[in-house]
Amino acid sequence: MPHLGSPRAYLAWEAGEFGTGPFNFIRENLLTLEAISGGYGSLFNYVKNLPILSIQELLPIYDYLREDSTLQLRQYPNNYPRNIFLEILNEQLLVDRLDGLDVTNIIADAGQQSTIKSFRIVNQQFLDGKWEHGYPENYGVPFTDQGLEVGPGDNTVPEDSNSNFSNAEEIIIQSDHDGIVTDAQKAIIKELTGVEPTQEVRLNFFQKYLMIRIFSPADFVVIAPDGKRLGKDFASGQVLEEISSAFYSGFNTNVEFAVIPDPIDGQYQIELQGTGDGSYRLVTSYIDEQTDIDNEFYGAISTIQELEFIFDYNSQNQNPVSELEIIYSLNDFRDDIEKAYQLGWISKESVRGQFIHQADSLDKKLGIIIEPHARANVIGNSLNVIKNIANAHLKSSSINQLAYDMIISSIDYLLNNL
Repeated sequence: MPHLGSPRAYLAWEAGEFGTGPFNFIRENLLTLEAISGGYGSLFNYVKNLPILSIQELLPIYDYLREDSTLQLRQYPNNYPRNIFLEILNEQLLVDRLDGLDVTNIIADAGQQSTIKSFRIVNQQFLDGKWEHGYPENYGVPFTDQGLEVGPGDNTVPEDSNSNFSNAEEIIIQSDHDGIVTDAQKAIIKELTGVEPTQEVRLNFFQKYLMIRIFSPADFVVIAPDGKRLGKDFASGQVLEEISSAFYSGFNTNVEFAVIPDPIDGQYQIELQGTGDGSYRLVTSYIDEQTDIDNEFYGAISTIQELEFIFDYNSQNQNPVSELEIIYSLNDFRDDIEKAYQLGWISKESVRGQFIHQADSLDKKLGIIIEPHARANVIGNSLNVIKNIANAHLKSSSINQLAYDMIISSIDYLLNNL
């Protein structure tokens, strides 16, 4: 806990912004997933209206907003977001209770220009309610300082907020906010036992991450190039965690995601299982210290469908992660038609047979036609026929809306695969 707060929390509290770097990117994406699943619409609304008190309780309780017009710092708490939590913790009566205790304050030093210490702000109105107490000048504009004034600290907490705490002994370690727990392990053990260990455990320093997120209604399992799996086992309904050091959120939650640290190169598979009927968004992200890249796929899925995607990961490429590619064949289409008929979504056997016949006919044509332009015409015409058949049977109530939506989305998948 920063003793006097961290200005970085101002970005999250005032606008739902979490800054750069892999851990901040992961935090922002996971909270965005929670915000959308919870019906808040945006991360900013989620932070302010839930509210996320852990962010509010990190706000500084000292002067850190500089008026662009005068270059003078406002005096806290006037026209600042208040942090009553830290104000109470820092009341002298409570701080005095530490007198007589042997307190060691271990501080990470990430460099003299590493940490946001204050913001140069302009007064600007935003219709969505963001930046209530001031907008950092040029924030988000490349090749500017974005209104961020930096100084010494640990990349998150400024030195002035972390140090000079109740006359505690201070140990300064070259590290940052995320790495200090690992980097300080020898110093901590020595303080507790009087003996400094000769060895360290460093298992949590990952450099690169793959992140997979699904926006309902579907569950997923990721299969790595070596065959190891992470996600839901569709057969048993259990959680699979075969990839070392990876994390899967589980599927009995509103937020379903997986994070794979230091992924191996090769082709990854993602299999989806429909848990409802409707549209979904599947997102893969690559994250490192310099880069965050999202690839998204939008589609529709039904409770009877299982879909498969592939993407390639190559750590040596400038863009290490390829686009998501759906794998969907005429055999998959036939299977989905059979499932729809068994569930009663298709009410007549003759209608089921009509869709199967169209798929069989297209299969035979593609086995004969080789020339690319001719194949494209056959595929387009045949899939249009299937779409017209679906339209007619929906009007006559021979298929229901669930079957129709499944067929239309399947046609889109086939266009990308045949």
